[in-house]
Amino acid sequence: MTGKKLLHQRAYDIEAYVEDERHMRLVGRMHDVRPDGLWGIADTEPMSLHDMRIELVVDSVTFVITKVETAMVTHPQEQCPSVLPLFQDLVGTSIARGFGNRVKALFGGPRSCTHFVALLNAMAPVAMQARWSFFHITTDALEAQSEVDPQTRREGMRAGHETNRDTCHVWATAGPMFALLESGGSLGAPLWARDRLAERGIPLEEWVAF
Repeated sequence: MTGKKLLHQRAYDIEAYVEDERHMRLVGRMHDVRPDGLWGIADTEPMSLHDMRIELVVDSVTFVITKVETAMVTHPQEQCPSVLPLFQDLVGTSIARGFGNRVKALFGGPRSCTHFVALLNAMAPVAMQARWSFFHITTDALEAQSEVDPQTRREGMRAGHETNRDTCHVWATAGPMFALLESGGSLGAPLWARDRLAERGIPLEEWVAF
C-alpha cells in the first residue's frame, strides 16, 4: 500500500510438477520476512524469520500422498526441526476432500508446527487444480483416458465435480453448478478458457473439457 509502513511479509509459494507418468510433486514454501531486520538496533535490511518447505508426491488418480520431504531453512528455535519426522504420517493420506480435517487431527495444536499446518492447507487446492493439467500432458494418462468409454468418462467428471461440493457459494449443494449438472446441462468452458480462445480466434466449440 502506497504511503504505508510495511511491518511484515508472509508468502506462500506452491508449485506442482510431473514426478512421473502417475505422480505429481507439490512443492510448498512458507516465507516470513521482517522488512527492517532486528528491533532495537540500526538495522534496515530485510531479515528472514521463517523459511519452511514441504514436498509431497501425490498419486494423480487416488490423490494419496506417497512421499513426504520437509525442511526448515530458517527457524526461530533450535528445537523447531525436531518436529519434521512427524510429517511422515502424511504418507498414505489422501490430499482430496477432507484433507484439512485430517491435517488438523494429525498435527493440530501443540503436536507439531502451526506454520507447516498452514502451508499444507494451502497446498491441497493446488493438487486439485494441477491434476487437470497433469492428465493433459502425461502420455500414459492420456492413453488411459482414450480407452475409457463415454459413460465412465462422465462418471469420472462427476466424481471430480464432487470434490468441489460445498467448497464455495458457486459449488454449494443448492448452488448454480450442481443445479445445472443435475438438470443434465453442461458446465461449458470456464471464463478464462473462453477469453483465451477468443484471443486466439479459436471457436468455442473446439474447447474440450477433460
